[in-house]
Amino acid sequence: SAFRHLLRHILPAAVPEVLTAAVFEAAVVQGRERIVGLVPKFMDQLALVLQALQLARARIGLPAPVKALPPKTRTLNDLSQLGALLANASAAGKGGAKAPSAASVEGRPATLPEELAFLMPPAFLDGIEFETLRQLPRYLKALTLRAERAANNPVKDAERAKAVAPYQAALHRLRTAPNATSADAVRRVDGFRWLLEEYKVSLFAQELGTAVPVSPKRLDEYLSSMRR
Repeated sequence: SAFRHLLRHILPAAVPEVLTAAVFEAAVVQGRERIVGLVPKFMDQLALVLQALQLARARIGLPAPVKALPPKTRTLNDLSQLGALLANASAAGKGGAKAPSAASVEGRPATLPEELAFLMPPAFLDGIEFETLRQLPRYLKALTLRAERAANNPVKDAERAKAVAPYQAALHRLRTAPNATSADAVRRVDGFRWLLEEYKVSLFAQELGTAVPVSPKRLDEYLSSMRR
């Protein structure tokens, strides 16, 4: 999944119907520019993601992976270390809560383990683009802060979780729609997915800040635009 993730970043998002020499050469130039220093940059960013994942799992009370990234480690030394950590991240995901279906979340908020499963499923790199990867530590930090605050004030957390639940269910309905696999549909659904994560940050960990302005009104408008 890490290899596929990087290929999506290096190669053009879509191949035109008529592939000319000029388009091909432009893709080669873009690929060569993006590939320079890409693996170390990717591994450093992934180390931050896996660090944040460990902290979130610990705060939520889920079992730790067999191998864990040392708390003070901010880089990955080699590809074998990356492979071991990704394997353990996937194994931990399979051993924890599974992301519920649209039907199971309809009418009720997701639990904290389910929220983590929504955000970090096994092979999570298949569902995220390279430029968005750097946002994952902030989303995981927001979930960690939410877990801490929920322990102190579960009533307030439940109220905020109810505000998220309809949008979480809407996201799952979008993902299971008949045309959900087309390139345009995937792009638009992903846009809603990350906008929803920003909304969660604004509700549960406002001090972390959001990458874009977000509100229920904006989420509703995004959903309306997708239905048209």
